[in-house]
Amino acid sequence: MNNLIRNNWCKFALFIFAFILIWLRRPDILTNAQFWAEDSVFWYKDAYENGFINSLTTPRNGYFQTVSTFIVGLTTLLNPDYAPFVANFFGIIFRAIIIWFLFTERFNFLGLTTRAFLSVYLVCMPGLSEVHANITNAHWYLSLYVSMILVARNPNTKLWKAHDIFFIILSGLSGPFIIFILASTLFKFINDFKDQISVKSFIKFYLQQPYILMIICALVQGVSIILTFNGTRSAAPLGFSFDVISSIISSNIFLFTFAPWDIARAGWDNLLLSYFLAVSLLACTTFVFVKGTWKMKVFATLPLLIIIFSMAKPQLTDSAPQLPTLINGQGSRYFVNIHIAIFSLICVYLLECVKGKVTVLFFKLYLSVLLFVMGCLNFVITPLPDMNWKEGATLINNANTGDVLSIQVLPPGLTLELRKK
Repeated sequence: MNNLIRNNWCKFALFIFAFILIWLRRPDILTNAQFWAEDSVFWYKDAYENGFINSLTTPRNGYFQTVSTFIVGLTTLLNPDYAPFVANFFGIIFRAIIIWFLFTERFNFLGLTTRAFLSVYLVCMPGLSEVHANITNAHWYLSLYVSMILVARNPNTKLWKAHDIFFIILSGLSGPFIIFILASTLFKFINDFKDQISVKSFIKFYLQQPYILMIICALVQGVSIILTFNGTRSAAPLGFSFDVISSIISSNIFLFTFAPWDIARAGWDNLLLSYFLAVSLLACTTFVFVKGTWKMKVFATLPLLIIIFSMAKPQLTDSAPQLPTLINGQGSRYFVNIHIAIFSLICVYLLECVKGKVTVLFFKLYLSVLLFVMGCLNFVITPLPDMNWKEGATLINNANTGDVLSIQVLPPGLTLELRKK
């Protein structure tokens, strides 16, 4: 263990530095730790009232969310005062570990400058008020992590193989996105076998341990979705129109990748700009899948499928048409993966694919200025309203067995109804 730490001290230091920066974007996430949404009304309530194992094995919103139920379930063993702190602490870890992974030897096919730019973006990206570092949204980042495993160099040690297996299983049983990740592996299969594509090579590829695990997890989540999907999603009308879809593509997907919402919503306010940006982004997406490398295609597939299926059946309102409500910048959880993918693909293309020292130098300067401006505009995330969880924790500690407590939690308007055990 000492040799491991000595050999990787720079990477450990980088992880700690990333953790601190992510925390500093919104310090109250630890200094005034509070649960967010499902963290309290689903995961904490279920584990507290029905037991840890029952919570862990019960699907919510149509699928299993193991990382949330496991970590929040464990916090029910602690004094309620500390439960949100522990959950949010792990929420920050799941973001910081992405940056750590980027700087391991498995990504040394990317230049150091490229990885540095990607890391700065991951720290400073906009649109994270809902998904900054809470456990209920950790599955979005875990799905990104598994996509990174797919495009990274193959593991060459038992420790790296164990690392891949652990995160594939954790992510696969923490959300439905393993189905989309499995679909993206087709590009890796095509690249690996090229002119030898056949049923035999297909079976050989997917009988490898990582893909077997993905298939098992996808089957578990798929069956859960089939059995519970219709009963656990909003029945509100979709509110589809080409103008709305164009505005979503231009503002929520593209502009929100770089700018805070008060700037990014320009696509909703200007229909001509909206269609121009939407058509341009669709053309760039087509270019990626026609001319891009297999790694680009793998990395683009997950967020693209997330957007398509999320927008087909979102969970935004209970009664009002859903898609038009995105004009307010809400539902940012649906877009975090595609924001990362857009910046990553642009960055990798400009710094790794474009030829010519002068041209590359220009793009490095351009991206440096872009990230500096983004940092100035986006780094500070507004603290969330104080719902006084400590007072709620005191109520839990002082209540009599069987008492039903009503505790106000985030987001404002949500109430945790908890029966004291």
